[in-house]
Amino acid sequence: MNQWLKHNGNVKMSLLQILLKSSLIVGLSACNSPASQDNNIQEKGEKTMIDEIFNSGIKSDYVMKIQDNRADVNAIVLKYFQIGESKQKVVSKLHLMGAGVREEADGKIIKTGKKKSGIYGGDMFAQILNITFEFDQSEKLVSVKSMYFTKQ
Repeated sequence: MNQWLKHNGNVKMSLLQILLKSSLIVGLSACNSPASQDNNIQEKGEKTMIDEIFNSGIKSDYVMKIQDNRADVNAIVLKYFQIGESKQKVVSKLHLMGAGVREEADGKIIKTGKKKSGIYGGDMFAQILNITFEFDQSEKLVSVKSMYFTKQ
């Protein structure tokens, strides 16, 4: 009888260990899933992407010399968005980032960011960032274009 109780206790302990290990494996695999990685980026979100651009040391253009497409800025944006992503996913990521988006008549999505500077953080010398997401006929991201300038 005593041996049966000991065996029954070992079985219960083994089942408990299996359940604990299983829940740990499920939890860890959920953390490594692509969806979880997207959410981690999105939790950092706009602040991370926009702040990374503003704090990158990249010099903004002046109003009279605005470049239409900044490769240095685009390289940072493409850390967060992949060429070939669906328009729906791009818009969803931008919304999850807390970023407002504007859709143009031609289907382009525009995101604007602003970093206030100057006296008391006013608009006098604000840095402006415009990011344009362009899509093909099947609504897949084909290019990212950006303008980064200081408003005076």
